[in-house]
Amino acid sequence: MVAGRGETQQRRLDRETMSATKSYEKISTKAPFGHSIGEFAILYAMSKGRRAQNTRSEVLQGTLDLMILKTLQAMGPLHGFGIARRLELLSQDVLHLNEGTVYTSLLRMQQAGWIAAEWGASENNRKAKFYSITKAGIRQLAKETEDWERISGVIGRVLTT
Repeated sequence: MVAGRGETQQRRLDRETMSATKSYEKISTKAPFGHSIGEFAILYAMSKGRRAQNTRSEVLQGTLDLMILKTLQAMGPLHGFGIARRLELLSQDVLHLNEGTVYTSLLRMQQAGWIAAEWGASENNRKAKFYSITKAGIRQLAKETEDWERISGVIGRVLTT
């Protein structure tokens, strides 16, 4: 690593951290032999314009295709709105999927040949495009599942150390 480049990145991170919202919280820790020590810690929160009460999570980049392919494999043909609602239901409303994001992923996967689309009627008799997984999509699902298991295993090992 070039020293100048590393210093520049560190200064940028320091500036971002200092410009973040600061909150102070008293932390009580037990010293050896049961003595109490009061310390103050500065906690930094990087705001991205979201409310603090928001308990829904964004989908980790690269996992949406995997989840959509698995949903189509398990459920059969579904329209985009149905896929988004199914994933939110399975996540017990932890995930919030914007339909635009889902449709972008569906279009990308259709262009890659992993899914096929066909027009049909939805539950409320509206015209909708139904997506189904292809043989190439099944192969891609197997590859992405293997990659996910490997990466999540690494993350799990890091978190347990």
